[in-house]
Amino acid sequence: MSKRIMAAWVWVVCVGCSSGDVSATADAPGASAEVDRSTYAVGGMTCVSCANTIREGVMKLPGVALATVLFVDEQLVVDWAPGATRDDAAVVARVVELGFSAEAGVTP
Repeated sequence: MSKRIMAAWVWVVCVGCSSGDVSATADAPGASAEVDRSTYAVGGMTCVSCANTIREGVMKLPGVALATVLFVDEQLVVDWAPGATRDDAAVVARVVELGFSAEAGVTP
C-alpha cells in the first residue's frame, strides 16, 4: 500500500474513533435548538467496531433519534426524538445486553 493511501486510510479510521462528533447537531440548519440529550459512561469497548455495535443497538430503541458513541471518551450520547420519553434504563439494559457496561447520568 502506498504511503499516500495508507495516510488517507489512517485519517478515515481516526476520524471515526475521535471524540469529535461529525454528525448533525442542533446548530445545523433546520434542526431544533432544544435537544433532549442523555449521556452515559460506557465500558468494555476495545475498538471502533464495539462503538458501532453499541450505536446500532441503541438506535433501535423506541424514542432514540440519534446515538453517538465517543470511543476515546468512553461515552454514549443519546438524543431523544421530540415528544419521546427518556428511558435511561432501556439504554443501559441494551448496552449491557450487547456485552458492555453502562452508567446513566454522566456529565460530558
